[in-house]
Amino acid sequence: MADPDDPQEPGEPDALEREYVARQEAHTRKAIEYLSERNKPERERAVCRAFLRCVGVPFADAEIVAPAPEPIDVMFRAARFQVCDRLEPGARRDGAWKARLARATHARTMDEAIAPWPGVPEWTAETVPMSVAELTAVVTDTLKKKARHYGQAGCADLDALVYADLTWSGGVQPETEPGDTSKLQAQGWRSVSVLFPPVGIVLCARAAAPGFLRAIVGTPLLQWPDPEIFEA
Repeated sequence: MADPDDPQEPGEPDALEREYVARQEAHTRKAIEYLSERNKPERERAVCRAFLRCVGVPFADAEIVAPAPEPIDVMFRAARFQVCDRLEPGARRDGAWKARLARATHARTMDEAIAPWPGVPEWTAETVPMSVAELTAVVTDTLKKKARHYGQAGCADLDALVYADLTWSGGVQPETEPGDTSKLQAQGWRSVSVLFPPVGIVLCARAAAPGFLRAIVGTPLLQWPDPEIFEA
């Protein structure tokens, strides 16, 4: 029997679908706001928080400080993190969400609202996780531009932290051979760490780097089973 409070024309979405589509649109708008420039410090705090959890370093959230004096993005105890994202080739984080918002705004049904992400290849269940060596090469390439910008003298006081948001690569295989970090070290960073959830790894660290980073160099760690790894 039709709901007298929700008259519905044949072929029209029902109240449940309209509510779902509205929630999807609201969620997408919130995500776009989170990715705006003014929220950059909080996003970088979230990356640092997730990395510390992955490598098993206990902390109080108040210890993760951002914004910080340039060129530092996040300060954590003796660490001076310069945070950098690495996305899939050609991907733009806000671009995908804006395309999703455009779709959600015009969606009439749940199926239309949850269509595949723009620009993401269809899932084939055949993705091959990266080796640590492959990840090291990706991180080295990712940091080249920043290293040139800051120069070796500037990098010597910075702890690079790369968030490898490479969702469709299938993750990283912790039990693989370590990569060649010589080119990475030649860039001059005090240390270089990677967050590739649920894995955290310190690829290299100089003698001047914070002790908690030097203590775990070269060991991929998975110390945080909770999927809400970025949450405060």
